[in-house]
This record gives sequence, C-alpha cells and structure tokens, in this order.
Amino acid sequence: MVRNDRLKKTGESTKLIAEFVEERRRAKSLTQKQIASALGEKTSQSYVSVRLRGKTAWTMDDLDAIAPLIDFDNAIELIGNLA
Repeated sequence: MVRNDRLKKTGESTKLIAEFVEERRRAKSLTQKQIASALGEKTSQSYVSVRLRGKTAWTMDDLDAIAPLIDFDNAIELIGNLA
C-alpha cells in the first residue's frame, strides 16, 4: 500500500465521484467494510477509505460493484447522477 502522502494528486472528477459515493454510503448507513465486501473478499477497508476520500480514483468495475448498494443499476447511472 502506498502512503497517503505519496499518492498521485487526483483530478476534480475523482473528487466529485468520491464525495458523491461517500454521501450515498452515509445516507444508506453502509460501513466501509460493507463496501469492501461488495468489491470482493480480498478488498480491504483501507482500499475503500482512500477512494472515499478522493485520494485515488474508483475503477469503473468498482463503481459497478457498489452501485446497487447505493441504489443505482451500474457505474454509468451512478456517474450520470452527479450532474
């Protein structure tokens, strides 16, 4: 795992998606561990944490996996709701 201070600076889109997913996660009372579980058995809570804080971008596959947890069918629908 890369230390937070060594992560590449992320763009505005990454931050907006992170904020949106974090808002929805909190609204649904989901834990970071529940999000990690939806991403697969080897996904850690720290993997989710850095993405929810906008330090690293979510992959489209990640967003597809967590979209149903926050009431979307897929990543495209989730991202489309940012507008």
